[in-house]
Amino acid sequence: MLDKDEQEKMILTNYDSIYAYCLNRLSDENAALELTQDTFLLMIEKAGSLTKDFLKYWLYKVAENKCNVYLRKLKRENTHVRLDNQEIDTLNLISAKLDDRSFGAYFETYLSILMKRLSAKEVILCELRFIKGYSSAKIAEILHIKETAVNTRVSRLKKKMINIIEEEIPFL
Repeated sequence: MLDKDEQEKMILTNYDSIYAYCLNRLSDENAALELTQDTFLLMIEKAGSLTKDFLKYWLYKVAENKCNVYLRKLKRENTHVRLDNQEIDTLNLISAKLDDRSFGAYFETYLSILMKRLSAKEVILCELRFIKGYSSAKIAEILHIKETAVNTRVSRLKKKMINIIEEEIPFL
């Protein structure tokens, strides 16, 4: 059982590290701040049933669960893009490539950021070229454009994606 002094001490000693953990997982300062606060609010609500023994582990586990819920919600909300009055399911872009759970959260976060910063046409081109692996000729046939136009667009898309990745993941 945690009294008010112990709760305050836990918040003071662990707030920054929980926030850093959430920020690392989400790459969104507002969301990380909100989930950190939610984590400590839950600690205060459950204070009667918590002991100091494994509290730090418990805080990280709660933060991890809250981040996972947030990422799943983000994934559900960003499932479709519109292209010429045709709705395209972008979940295929994300979920089809997530096998390794430890890498999955980071991959999902950065892919979500990347997809938000691309236009609808760029998302389609990205899926056709990099996810499905279609040749320039096949993409030209699908999009009803010339193969040289596909090559130009893919080249520009690569440059744009590299710039976005370098902005979002500066340590690479």
